[in-house]
Amino acid sequence: MPMMDRALLQSAIAGDPTATDTVLSLVRPAVLTYCRTRLESRHERDSDAEDFTQEVMLGVLRALPPTSTTPTGFWASSRESRRTR
Repeated sequence: MPMMDRALLQSAIAGDPTATDTVLSLVRPAVLTYCRTRLESRHERDSDAEDFTQEVMLGVLRALPPTSTTPTGFWASSRESRRTR
């Protein structure tokens, strides 16, 4: 797995879908761990942590500027829903 660096971030900001996926893949484990440790209830911790992590990942994705490329799959639907809000 690649390391997070300035070039990777700049590529994601420029709209490179592979770089965007890589950034999200690198950030997600730390966010999930943070969410799991912050939640009190062990019973609902994992599902809630997954939900909160997903929200953070969507926030990261929304923070990136829209691109002129046509994304596919999940990212296409995420970006399309963001545009229609």
